[in-house]
Amino acid sequence: MARMDSAAGGKRLVGEPVTVIRVDEEGKLSLDSEALQSVLLQKDVQNLPVVVLLVAGAIRTGKSSILNVLLRFPYLQCRDWLGEPNKPLEGFPWKSGKDAHTEGIVFWSHLFRATTADKKEVAVLLADTQDSFGTNSSTAESVHICALSVLISSIQVFNVMRNLQLDHLQHLQMYYEYGKHAQELEGGTSDFGRCVFLVRDWEWPEDCEFGWEGGERLLQKILGTESKKQSDQMSCATCAPTSNRASLLENAS
Repeated sequence: MARMDSAAGGKRLVGEPVTVIRVDEEGKLSLDSEALQSVLLQKDVQNLPVVVLLVAGAIRTGKSSILNVLLRFPYLQCRDWLGEPNKPLEGFPWKSGKDAHTEGIVFWSHLFRATTADKKEVAVLLADTQDSFGTNSSTAESVHICALSVLISSIQVFNVMRNLQLDHLQHLQMYYEYGKHAQELEGGTSDFGRCVFLVRDWEWPEDCEFGWEGGERLLQKILGTESKKQSDQMSCATCAPTSNRASLLENAS
């Protein structure tokens, strides 16, 4: 695996982005099986259960940049693991501007060994995804990418900017319904991983404070508002993960 020339806090960042799901000019998806095997069949992790931490969300909301923040943690497992605030983020490619940058689904080639709360050793894989409903993507392409993201993720971070809104939950519900249908066609169960809503640059801490508790209140407020509008209450938890959580971050972009 490639070793990046830069270093995170004096420790070299190991790995590179590898595109495993590609999108052709017609918007059709294809699996790069060779790329997938190069990531999952590494000798030091090939016999371990894999935990896929995947970031999804709308166009130009900083999905790749938040993954690059997460990439720092395995190398800086200390109180100041975020590193220097003015140091450029490195890892998954990203750029400023209005146009989307990531296409398909991209894995980080180096998996990180970790131990779960119940003392099981796992390999953690970070994954980036194409923007939901990007300007250059058809609706079908976006839905296929997002539904596939739901199916492969152990933890899906649904990344939004400044505020979590009802349409975000409605889109997510559609992705889970699509994924559920795909599993049923294959004769599988509709069990999914966990989903975390990450609200970047939250602007109203006086209403809901930063962190898990404030995010949970915001989520329940949105779901409660919808239940008043519809007799058949829309609930993301119907076919979504066992743990729906929301977190509010201050100036995270």
